[in-house]
Order: sequence, then C-alpha cells, then structure tokens
Amino acid sequence: MRRNSPRWAGAFAAPALVFVALGLVLAIHHAPRVLAVGDPLPALQLTDLDGNTVALGSVASRTAVYNVFTSWCPACNEELPEMKHTAAVLSQRGVPVIGIDQGETAWEIERFAASNGLHYQLLMDSRRITTGRLGARIIPETLVVRDGIVRRIIVGPATSAQILAAVGGG
Repeated sequence: MRRNSPRWAGAFAAPALVFVALGLVLAIHHAPRVLAVGDPLPALQLTDLDGNTVALGSVASRTAVYNVFTSWCPACNEELPEMKHTAAVLSQRGVPVIGIDQGETAWEIERFAASNGLHYQLLMDSRRITTGRLGARIIPETLVVRDGIVRRIIVGPATSAQILAAVGGG
C-alpha cells in the first residue's frame, strides 16, 4: 500500500531537521550563562528605594552577601528571620547584607521592610535582570561575594550558619 504524499516532501525533511538542530545548538550556545562559584560578580546596576542607581559590587567592603527575594515568596519569608540575624551579626564585622527584590515597587518593598523590621540595604530589580545575569531563577537565592568573586551560592532558604560559614569565621 502506497502513501499519498508527494515525492518532493522527503526532499524537505532532511534540510528541516538540519535547520532545527542548528537552531538548538545556537540557542544553547547563546543562552544566558548561569552564574557559578568562582565567577566574577556581573556588573549590574539596580535602584535603591530612594531611586538612586547602585552598582552591584560597589560596596565598600571586600565581602558582601546578596539575597534575591520577593515579599510574596513563601520560601523568602521562611528565611527572613535567618537573613535578619545574619545581617545583624555581619554588620558588626562590616560585611553588608544587601537584599535584591525582584519585580516589586519601592512602596511594596518599603512596606514589607517596615512590617518585618528589615534594617539592611534593599535594592529593586524591577526588570528582573538578576534572573538572567545572576541565574536567580529560583528564589530566594543568596550569594556570598569576596573580592568580586562569587564564593558561595545558596538556592532556596539560606540559614545563618550557611552564610556565616561562607563568609568565614561563622
């Protein structure tokens, strides 16, 4: 029994497969690279709650902790007591903890910070550039950076013990 398809249909199948394979290779090659331990912290500019531009990595300290979160994220709220404790301990050592909120307004972040007693620097990532540039696709995500190099990445709720150990002397 013979199929009723034109003879030329087979002539298009091989080039189409090559085209699809080439597209996949190019997509993988040009996909944003996820940040890894040992990588330099990417140069990013975010906004603080007063509307000032802040360059990530421009902190005066040689070591910093960056925590990517949102106020509506259950896991972010779960880790909040740990982040507050960590920020209090590290502030005594001159190591800043910097919260990076993904996608919320200054008003929403200020309200969240006030209701939760947050006293560390908070930045807005209204365009969610940390998703691609830091690889923060799952939040919360915490990065410990020393001398501009990512030393530890914690995906999911971080504990104070994990962060302090990564900073050193914890």
